[in-house]
Amino acid sequence: MRIGSGTIENVTAKMWEYEVSGKQIVKQWFSYRRLHREKPPMGDKRPPSELMKIQAEGWLPEYTDDLIDLLNVLVWQHSGVVCAPE
Repeated sequence: MRIGSGTIENVTAKMWEYEVSGKQIVKQWFSYRRLHREKPPMGDKRPPSELMKIQAEGWLPEYTDDLIDLLNVLVWQHSGVVCAPE
């Protein structure tokens, strides 16, 4: 997966295409971090909030951490591993 000038390896088509309630999870995750958010998130038909204008000017380091966490969850989802709380 290419993100700007960076790359995250081993992102499978299954991970990219994984859906919950008809929404591609990774694609939806990116939609909340785009600079231009013309379409309301999650199919909301209300006009965008003024708060949508408050956002980072570029890719934040914590976005990378969050994305890797999301991808790891998807790996576990497809591996059949069940994680029990400690």
